[in-house]
Amino acid sequence: MKKKRIISFFQGLLFSSLGLLASFLTYSIFSFFFIEVETLQQDEKSRISSLVFAIVLLVITVIICILLSWKKRKYAAFGVIPIPFTILILIVIFILSNLLFPTPFKISEWNKSKDKPFYMAVTLEKENKLIDKSRQEIKRTLGEDYLGENIDATNNSTITYMVQGNWLLFIYFDNNKVVETKLKKLPAIF
Repeated sequence: MKKKRIISFFQGLLFSSLGLLASFLTYSIFSFFFIEVETLQQDEKSRISSLVFAIVLLVITVIICILLSWKKRKYAAFGVIPIPFTILILIVIFILSNLLFPTPFKISEWNKSKDKPFYMAVTLEKENKLIDKSRQEIKRTLGEDYLGENIDATNNSTITYMVQGNWLLFIYFDNNKVVETKLKKLPAIF
């Protein structure tokens, strides 16, 4: 009798693992073709969609556990539980560890390296700290070690800074005043 319980538990574990693997592959393929991580806002939406995906998997797992319990296969139900809960916990830990908390701007920290601090760049973008500043103010505040500067015939321009984690901070000017800032992720190279 004990052997049947152990086998039933491992069957539940195996089937939940295979189901989750299939779900994960489907989600990965879907996100590769349809979820484009280019800007900071898109990156945040991608993280939220991962959390929603994990919660949906957890709900499906609970439903399967209830159905197995009704069929008197409670040990198989116990086998289904560990992996989805572990995945949900790992996703929540990942999301919480990557929350984008406001980071005060410090010139000394900003100028330490060519790759600027990511969380400071996030704060500059989200709180619109650079809007309405002149090009000279930006260069004085953020430094001259920017990646590039583009100026067109209509006096619109862009200054780009390299940011940690393969991000770029674009600062857009119109008539020598900042009108927009945008963090964009560099494309991954396979």
